[in-house]
Amino acid sequence: ELGYSLDSWEALTSYLLAKGYAVEDLVAAGLVRRREVEGRPTSPEAAVQRSDVYDYFRGRVMFPIRDQKGNVTGFGARTLGDDQPKFLNSPQTLVFDKSASLYGIDHAKETIRSGSQTVIVEGYLDVLIAHQMGILNVVASLGTALTERQLGILKKLGKRLVLALDADSAGDEATLRGLSTAREVMDRVAVPTPSPRGLIHFEYKLDADLRILSLPRGEDPDNVILRGVAEWNQLVQEALPVVDFYFRVVANRLDLKDPKGKSAAVEQLLPL
Repeated sequence: ELGYSLDSWEALTSYLLAKGYAVEDLVAAGLVRRREVEGRPTSPEAAVQRSDVYDYFRGRVMFPIRDQKGNVTGFGARTLGDDQPKFLNSPQTLVFDKSASLYGIDHAKETIRSGSQTVIVEGYLDVLIAHQMGILNVVASLGTALTERQLGILKKLGKRLVLALDADSAGDEATLRGLSTAREVMDRVAVPTPSPRGLIHFEYKLDADLRILSLPRGEDPDNVILRGVAEWNQLVQEALPVVDFYFRVVANRLDLKDPKGKSAAVEQLLPL
């Protein structure tokens, strides 16, 4: 159900107004935006005229974003040229909140609920290619680090999460932010642990299996999947436990032959 928004300032506006929608409805849905005209009121309460607005999405491939029930709540849009930003999402509306949306969740939820782990990627195309190739447990975080609300949706479906974010320093940072959020959001269980003196105390561990899929540098999930499903499945199987991933990232950042580097590494890793 991909689409295309015409490279026009009012194609969608004209079409929907002819269907009987009010300009205010189109603004509220995030499909059109108000023009900023000096001397004209732009408050939400001000009456909106057709001449006051323009199409928000223009000349882009359109990806409908749905909730778990399959209702369209917003859109993602990708330019085919050099326009910036490359990807554009619907603005915040009454029904669309980017931080609470997961692309592909309506198609992936049953597979995840049936016992499969959730693989979380960044992009729309990563999800589309995965599902076309029969890999049905993949969802996208809409290009953001995982949020509390996204994790709240996923933890109701299953406790096994694999993060497969871009293989670069920015991807590492997004992964670390997502893991930090996950540690705060996911439930914990008390595990009885003996101390060196033989006493029992409780340690609280995440009631979830969080792993990190390491993509080859410069590759996106859709590239790997198109090259071969077996290669993708192998990468998922070899996904690193959280602590191993932290060790790798910290080791790459710091000079562990230097006492200061070792000290900094200890400060970052010991709390984990």
